[in-house]
Amino acid sequence: ESPSLSDFFQRMYRRDINNLDNPVHHQQRHNCFVIVVEGLDGTGKTTLVKRLAKELGGIDTKSPPASLGTVRDMFDQRGGAVARAFYTVGNYMLQDEILNHKTNIVVVDRWYASTCAYSVATACGKENTTTAGQESVDGLGEAIFRWPDDLMCPDLLL
Repeated sequence: ESPSLSDFFQRMYRRDINNLDNPVHHQQRHNCFVIVVEGLDGTGKTTLVKRLAKELGGIDTKSPPASLGTVRDMFDQRGGAVARAFYTVGNYMLQDEILNHKTNIVVVDRWYASTCAYSVATACGKENTTTAGQESVDGLGEAIFRWPDDLMCPDLLL
C-alpha cells in the first residue's frame, strides 16, 4: 500500500537529515530492476505495463502513485506550475515506493520523462510563443531536460 503524503514527507525529512553528506543520486543502484513505459494517452501503456510486470514476475505501478489519486484532479484543474509541482512530488513519492518494494522487478506507467514533456508542452502553449513554440522552449533552459540528480533513473525506459 502507498504511504500517506504526511508519512512520505516525514520519511524524506528523516532521510535528508540522516544523509546530509550522502543524498540519493540517480547513479545509485537500487535493489530492483525498474522499467518505465512512457507514451501518449491511449496508446496502450497501462496494458503493456500490466502484462510486462506479470510476464516478468514483478509488480506494476504508475506515476503519480495511487496514494495521490484523490487530489490529482484538483491539481490538474489548476494547471501550470501547480500541476507541475504535483507531478514532481509524485515522481519522488513513486521513487520512495519503489525503494521500499520487496520485489526484483518494478514496471512503471510513466515517470519523470512525462513530467518533463508536460512542462515543455505547457510552456509551448503560452501566448507569447512563436509559431513553432521555439521561444518558450529556449526559455526553459537545459536543466529541465536533465534527469534530477536526486531521482533514481530507471534501468530501462521505453
